[in-house]
Amino acid sequence: MSDKLVRSVVSPFGEVWVPKRGEAQVAHLGSEVAEYFGGGIALRRGDVVLDIGANVGVFAMHAATVADDLTIVCAEPIPLIFEALERNFATHGALRKTRHELVRAGITEEREVGEMEFTYFERLPCDSTRHMDEKRRQFERFFAALGSRARTVLSKGGLPGRIAGAGMERAIASLPKGPIGQWASDRALGATLARAPMITVDTLVSKARVDRVDLLKIDVEGAEVDVLRGVSDVLWPRVRQVALEGHDENGRAREVKHLLESKGFTVDVSTPEIGKERGLDNFLAFARRSYD
Repeated sequence: MSDKLVRSVVSPFGEVWVPKRGEAQVAHLGSEVAEYFGGGIALRRGDVVLDIGANVGVFAMHAATVADDLTIVCAEPIPLIFEALERNFATHGALRKTRHELVRAGITEEREVGEMEFTYFERLPCDSTRHMDEKRRQFERFFAALGSRARTVLSKGGLPGRIAGAGMERAIASLPKGPIGQWASDRALGATLARAPMITVDTLVSKARVDRVDLLKIDVEGAEVDVLRGVSDVLWPRVRQVALEGHDENGRAREVKHLLESKGFTVDVSTPEIGKERGLDNFLAFARRSYD
């Protein structure tokens, strides 16, 4: 086992293997993955779950506590995160009782199959992505919101506080911007490059030898539409539910909703509270077949 993995408590699942230096972010995954099930997603005994962007397996842990006798198929492209995922399926009680297939790969549409480069963040492993330009914009929005909150707090101290708050807001908002800010941000977050094979959902289903998908969960940091476009017309009728987390860049939430509705789903799109707090444009999409 790699010495770059450590055990860390992720409530309510107990100790979980995570990449070293990523413990603080992964610790919050338990509450975040619970939001998927708050949107009306339902699992039944014996269901098949595809976890696209599985990270260290916390979503899979939650799924395994909701229903028994699950088959869970996970795709995760980042080598160190995938190693933690494998370790958790080998050691965590909730995951060990599942039938599972773990594949180190990114998921995309047919025309992008091959190999691609990802950016892995040691301190923010859940933000690792192959869409770095989009991720930088998200970092800028996050720091802008952080600066705004700091200004609000300091402004309560009268005129001196308002002056200090305005300066603090500008300083914080500028942190990730420009070549120097980006370089400093990359160093602070431990950004490194990693390559991974890219396959489609259909290929993943074939590897796992399953004949249906009761829940397709997608959390892929900017590649949501690519994943959906990679599902063939033959497979779509065998997908019962979709739960997707994304960022509403350039109308992506509307595009996801339209695409899923065109495949026969009833779709609900919502904004999670944590996204509002962080100044981000996160959205959650839940799609169910009308016969459910």
